[in-house]
Amino acid sequence: GGPDTRYIFNRWRDDSLAPNPRPVTVDTPTSLTAIYRSVYRTRLYSSNSATQIDSVDTWYADGDKAVFVAKPDSWSKVLYWEINGVRYDGGDTLVLDVNHPLILKPHFGSKELRLRISNLFKLWQPALGGEGGDLAMKLVSAYGGGCPTFGSADELVNRMQGVRDTLLGLMGLDPARPVLSQEIQKRFQGPGYTVEVARLEIYPGNYLPVNIYLPDNKDPASCPLIVSPPGFNQGASLDLVQARAGNFAMRGMVVMVPEGYNSNGVRAAYQGYNNYLLYARELLGLPSSNSAFLQEMMSAITWVLATYPQTDPNRIAVSGYSYGGGMSVELAQVDTRITSLSVPATNFGASCGAQLINPDIQVESAYGTGFVWSPPPEMPILSPNTDVAMLYPRFLHTVSGLNDAGAPPAFMSPVMSLASKWYSMGGLKDRVLFQSDSGDHNYGQARRQQSYSWFDYSLLADSLKVDSEFTVPIFSEANLEPNISGTVTLVQELRSTVDREASRRFQGTNPTGDYRGRVAKGMTSLFGDYSRREVTISESWKESGTYGLAVRAYKVATANTHLPVFMFENPGSTDSTQAIYLPLRGTVQDSGSLVDLISKYRRVYCIDYMGIGELRSNSVMLHTLARTFMFNSPSLPKLIVNDLRDFVASLGGRFDVFGNGWASSFFAASLKYLEPGKIDRADLVGLPTNEIEYLSSGNKVPDLLLWGGLFSKVTAQEIFSTAQPQ
Repeated sequence: GGPDTRYIFNRWRDDSLAPNPRPVTVDTPTSLTAIYRSVYRTRLYSSNSATQIDSVDTWYADGDKAVFVAKPDSWSKVLYWEINGVRYDGGDTLVLDVNHPLILKPHFGSKELRLRISNLFKLWQPALGGEGGDLAMKLVSAYGGGCPTFGSADELVNRMQGVRDTLLGLMGLDPARPVLSQEIQKRFQGPGYTVEVARLEIYPGNYLPVNIYLPDNKDPASCPLIVSPPGFNQGASLDLVQARAGNFAMRGMVVMVPEGYNSNGVRAAYQGYNNYLLYARELLGLPSSNSAFLQEMMSAITWVLATYPQTDPNRIAVSGYSYGGGMSVELAQVDTRITSLSVPATNFGASCGAQLINPDIQVESAYGTGFVWSPPPEMPILSPNTDVAMLYPRFLHTVSGLNDAGAPPAFMSPVMSLASKWYSMGGLKDRVLFQSDSGDHNYGQARRQQSYSWFDYSLLADSLKVDSEFTVPIFSEANLEPNISGTVTLVQELRSTVDREASRRFQGTNPTGDYRGRVAKGMTSLFGDYSRREVTISESWKESGTYGLAVRAYKVATANTHLPVFMFENPGSTDSTQAIYLPLRGTVQDSGSLVDLISKYRRVYCIDYMGIGELRSNSVMLHTLARTFMFNSPSLPKLIVNDLRDFVASLGGRFDVFGNGWASSFFAASLKYLEPGKIDRADLVGLPTNEIEYLSSGNKVPDLLLWGGLFSKVTAQEIFSTAQPQ
């Protein structure tokens, strides 16, 4: 039967009352049969240290009922039992019929934290009353409190040139970047113009699809150039795109139709990215899709001017709508060669009274948290309508429809009125035209005719009048699509960079190379100018809960904001050490995760830093702030770490620090590294083991880590590894 099965005498078959041993007188042939009963070994083990069970080793006879009792401590409960390796659901006590050997292991988990406070959401109270979001509001007031003001047109031009130079640097845009290679693959003849289908290589291995419309028999420098990017999910072969380009060509204008990175034409099949992969590109120092397309259009303009002598370098315009309109506005902001814009059904600018910071270039802010078109993480925060001021003194035209939810007249009319005011300072009010109609989000014939009229006026010095549309041939999609097979995609380029960075900085999950040097350099760059500041701590309320647990809520006034801090005190703990807990979502939301800490530590300080818990009141604004490098102001994560350091320094004793989630783990690792005299150890939960590798997974990166090239400087895992004892 094996070592866990024994056999014990039960009875004699012929006489159940006969004793054992049994005296027998043998005077004839005799046969006796003994009946035995199986006895099985049962062992009860504790599966973790949260119980009072020692190993119990007992033998039970076959068919006996056995009672097994698990004894969780006051902070634990039985989650399930494991019987001979198989899960069995049950409570603290099991009653089983024993018919084979048993090995039993109760598995324990933490009880749900049940605080006896009048309302759990009272944990949110310390920072309410207008003080919880004071840091965000300070930044709004400092950087987005109203539209910029200018004393003169010259002042406007000079200030905007400074902004433009900054943007060019931050976005990595080079006006002199050349086209590396070009291939004109097809030509088609239209009425008075030729269409050339080409691909251009601006970034190595990445091909830009373009259609070039060329008027027939034109003298050198006689033709304005129109750059006309399609809208979202549209390509160069779309009927309205061909109608627009063909009509410009029939009016003697060279037209370039480039396809971008927003499900545009032939490129759509090669994209394969999501927004988080675009963020990952930026975090590793690669251009965003927005920046890459701007660079491609800038370089393509230079190529067109050099390749087609009939184009006039002094008359370059942009004309798109929706996404194409947004990209047209952005291109005009950074490329001063643009002299005129016509961008119907396009949202740009903002209300001067808006309490939302608009990053410029501005497309991201107009679409909530979708962030389809992502500016770089170091994009400066600028006052509302700085993007409009950057268009001065170019000709500016837009059309807004009453039924266009994306760019309604109620929004665009004040923006264009402000533009008209600024243009009037330089005597250029006639360069601004705002039109409205009853339409929706479209670029139909009526609006195209308004664009033709605007460019006749602004580029050909014609009078401003209604201009009819010519009928042009519509070529097939197959005809107008260049072959870009083999092109490098944004994801492939990201993958290559990730592989290079991961191999340089990690071996599996462990940082390698001179990671201590990288951490020292990165932390100096991020936090090197820190100086200790006093904090003011005031108690807001206190209550007692189960097991004698005391909860105290504090309002901590730091140099930047007010932090809600909640101190859980367990008088029954035999451990005198203290802990700091940085939640994933907030104290209220993470209260269930606190039980294990409270059961072990005498005091646990739980801190809702900016962006979580009660301080997540304006998630859109916080997201924008977190992704933004501000002029003359530190990044939001830097402010958070500095505030945490100030608070920890104000407390007595030493601490273990726990981070729950990626952003919180970064802050916890930073505290351990920066405050070795106060922090004994850091425990990080939810941190990817190889953050560089994780960037290419297409998963979300925490908002608070999307700033200032963090991952090109240092990762939380590198900080954590460096901060460990040698």
